[in-house]
Amino acid sequence: MDPTDEDLLFFRQRGVDCVYCAVKPEFNSVEGLLSVKKRYAEAGLRVHNVRNLAVTNNQADIVLNRPGRDKKIEDYKTWLRTVGRAGFHYTLSNFNLAQIVLSALVETRGSRTRDFA
Repeated sequence: MDPTDEDLLFFRQRGVDCVYCAVKPEFNSVEGLLSVKKRYAEAGLRVHNVRNLAVTNNQADIVLNRPGRDKKIEDYKTWLRTVGRAGFHYTLSNFNLAQIVLSALVETRGSRTRDFA
């Protein structure tokens, strides 16, 4: 979340009225999220979806039950509570097992395919 005033004006001039925003760690609090919401609102934009990539992306430890799994689950639950308290009703997560266990692209019978670990 570092759009310049010019960026925000550009969005509005293109007819954009709703945005998706991935926030930096310093905005991962209710107060931080409210400041993000306010920044966009002042430009006439509504933040529809806010995402904390450190918590919601690449969750291999959770999906594959690796060490650190329980901490990541708690971090995720804390993020969901924070998002809700800031008045957001939508966030994204990436629990895509194919991306997590994909180890390589291989050629099988003349066709490229995925090779899973």
